[in-house]
Amino acid sequence: MEKISVLICLFFVCSFICANVKSILQTGMDFYRNKDYKQAALYLKKSSKLGAPAAQYHLGLMYRYGNGVPTDLKKAFYLFKESSEQGNSDAQVRLGKMYRWGTGVRKSYKMSVYWYTKAAEQGNADAQLIICKTYYTAQEVLYGYKNAVIWYNKSVKQNNIETWTSPPETYFNYQSMPADTENEFTKFQKSAEQHNADAQYMLGVMYYFGKGTAIGKNKALRWFKESAEQGNAAAQYFLGQIYRYDPVLLKNKSKAFYWYMKSSEQGNIFAQFSLGQMYRYGSGTSQNTHKSKYWISKAYNNGCSKDKEFWKKYKL
Repeated sequence: MEKISVLICLFFVCSFICANVKSILQTGMDFYRNKDYKQAALYLKKSSKLGAPAAQYHLGLMYRYGNGVPTDLKKAFYLFKESSEQGNSDAQVRLGKMYRWGTGVRKSYKMSVYWYTKAAEQGNADAQLIICKTYYTAQEVLYGYKNAVIWYNKSVKQNNIETWTSPPETYFNYQSMPADTENEFTKFQKSAEQHNADAQYMLGVMYYFGKGTAIGKNKALRWFKESAEQGNAAAQYFLGQIYRYDPVLLKNKSKAFYWYMKSSEQGNIFAQFSLGQMYRYGSGTSQNTHKSKYWISKAYNNGCSKDKEFWKKYKL
């Protein structure tokens, strides 16, 4: 009888703790979605210590990009790892990226592929596409073209946004955009309004080029910013391109440089190449040949084909 009483008590205590963790997490996430990062940090730290993987992941993002807390790559790595070990596929993708580029941890292609694969096996479309790229291009993990196609196809089947917006020649000449763009526009709009960074990026693309809707460059700019501020490297690069080249929206070379840098730090090779150009020309920043060499070299080593010609032309 006493054992039964103890078990009942334990059940109610556990139920209370679980409810409390959910309440704290929900409050933190509400602040996070409203971009009140300082308040979000208070609640997410509490729920993170109580073991909530979603809290660990979002707090990791905050430390990664300095939102509401000081930028701390080691803390970001630790939190992503804690969340990843509990099966959070988004955290596993982030962890794979940190190992891939040596951000907050020693670079390790083996560990990078390990965590990308963990996420991909859970059905994470972004991870599946990354694995496709890795198998197709990385000399460190030569699993071959066949595996690249397998993971690409899995990503395509989930309507992964990046497979539609990447250059078709990069991913085996697949069609770059879905046929029913009006229907897809509605889907992306709903998802973007729920703060999905990938959907926000895709909505920006559709407004910018008039796919599934009328061209609306100011609306495109708004969604690119929303996505970029959440850390989407593609949106950050696109913003850099807009601020650098677009004749309709106001050009701003300093802002172009800022967003190229953000995207470059996440490993976007096209942003790295563009950043090298801006350092070479002194556009949006002070001219610096050493830094130009650094970023052009980084882009080249990561697989960018444009930079070799640029390197020869300016004798870097």
